Amino acid sequence: KDFVAEGDFTYGNFDAKLGRVYISVPLGDNLAFNVAGAISSRDGYGTNLTTGEDYNRENYKYIRGKLRWNPTDTLEVLLSGYYFRRNDDSNMAYTYDPRWGSIPAPTALGGNVSLLSHDVYTAYPLINRIRDYGGNLRLNLEAGPGTLTSITAFQRAKAFIGPDFVSTDVPICDFQADDTGRNFSQDLYYSGDLGDASFVVGGTYAKASARFDPLLVLLGTTPATNSFQYVDTEAFAAYGELTYKLSDRLSVTGGVRYSNEKKTQDRLDTFLPDGTQIVSTPRSSRRWDNVSFKALAQYDLGDAMVYAKFESGFKSGSVIAAEPGLYVEPETIDSWEVGLKSELLDRTLRFNVAGFYYTYKNVQVQYTDTTTGQALVESADKARIWGVEAQLTAAPSDNFTFNLGFNYLNSRYVDFISSGAFVPNTILVGPGVPGNGNVTLDVAGNDLVRSPPITISTDVNWKVPFADGSSLNSSASLY
Repeated sequence: KDFVAEGDFTYGNFDAKLGRVYISVPLGDNLAFNVAGAISSRDGYGTNLTTGEDYNRENYKYIRGKLRWNPTDTLEVLLSGYYFRRNDDSNMAYTYDPRWGSIPAPTALGGNVSLLSHDVYTAYPLINRIRDYGGNLRLNLEAGPGTLTSITAFQRAKAFIGPDFVSTDVPICDFQADDTGRNFSQDLYYSGDLGDASFVVGGTYAKASARFDPLLVLLGTTPATNSFQYVDTEAFAAYGELTYKLSDRLSVTGGVRYSNEKKTQDRLDTFLPDGTQIVSTPRSSRRWDNVSFKALAQYDLGDAMVYAKFESGFKSGSVIAAEPGLYVEPETIDSWEVGLKSELLDRTLRFNVAGFYYTYKNVQVQYTDTTTGQALVESADKARIWGVEAQLTAAPSDNFTFNLGFNYLNSRYVDFISSGAFVPNTILVGPGVPGNGNVTLDVAGNDLVRSPPITISTDVNWKVPFADGSSLNSSASLY
């Protein structure tokens, strides 16, 4: 209901500049809008040793807006949209890590490479251009004992990507990709309360398209092939959840969700520069469905709450865009969790702790094929994770807070014959070129990727208020 305007500017080394602004404007008792934007630019963290120019620069712009309208006491309309644009060379080349025991293949072909550095070598232009925009319309209608909500959303993205994935000053091979994506979704659900029970029931529909249109492969500086790779997705789901209070302290929740998803390899055609077609793939599709469940019991202890929960989940299968008819099976999970959530000492101390155990089937794992540079996905038949996480928040005063988080993970692949394992210095990447290469290997017993055994985080926030209502805010954090 009030006009608000805020902004800030941040400056750092490497000539890093970030400007942000937010404006909220009331247009009457039942109409208002806001807009926010950001502009960021930064010099490169490293140097392109081939050209002498900065490398890993950042340059992007972002704006979003939202309009809220309440035509009646029971209807709320929220319309929002955004636009994002990037044009830089961030993360478009890389340095080699000799600690893996790898002899980089480009050195055998007379090229230079960088080791453990922000600096890189490159023989190709480094391009990272992205344009992304979208919006959604949300309608909330109070009806009977609950609220009917509709969310209609769309998103469009177009990118032109030109990395140097070999990262050497000799032109060996590379690719440039015109990448486009389109997404549409419609959610409709009804939620409310019926005495001791609360509920939600609804459904969702989504349709998406992802395309390389085309993907240009270069051998040396000469175009070798143009490949058109289209993948379409169509999905729908129906779900319901009910929470019932058995007493003032004890409540139980049950939920079920049905998911159905279809993946289509709509096109995979490859052409030589003279137009000769060398790959023609018939259109194919796969459909998967799943029923997942949720069960939760929680007991109120006054200043604390204990709970036990079981959930199952489903991650749809996929198709490898660059491989004819290569589909990956869906990933599923069963999750068990028990925990405690508490607010103590007149709500100045919060302590939460949970223990959990997850079992997975068909875990989708990405790897790189060293002979082609393609990113592929394979399935680990079984995996499991168990662990404990805890969080402590202390607020001894309105102007001082302290947070401490701890997480322990024990993760293992239980059954996994991988085709993407790397063995250094034992096979040839190319004729006479030693280096890392893929082998088929039983990797059961290894940790899951991106699953650190111990994670600790902490932060301190301190506010100094002034008589005019303003304040000086400071914080320090460690992860």
